[in-house]
Amino acid sequence: MGLQLLLESGCGGVTPWWLVVLELVLVLALTAGFLTPVAALVSGGFQVACMLHANWQHAATLMIAMVTAIALVLLGAGGYSVDARVFGRRRLIVPHDPMNSE
Repeated sequence: MGLQLLLESGCGGVTPWWLVVLELVLVLALTAGFLTPVAALVSGGFQVACMLHANWQHAATLMIAMVTAIALVLLGAGGYSVDARVFGRRRLIVPHDPMNSE
């Protein structure tokens, strides 16, 4: 996700300095896995804003980046991330009998 954000940075035009700093902070947060759902949500919002100004060939790449950001928001960071170290790993426990709620 961080690599996609770096590749799609600037929305195809001249980028102001504050937007470059925001992108670099997002890339570092996504790479380290620090506050991953928040960083992915902001990154997805950035991709949506870029899509409003993109041509068709560029929009297809931005759509893929948006879907990746949505998946990262829903899944969260991996086991080797800062989030897993700070907040603990989430584990999904599937019951043997799904009809029995006990």
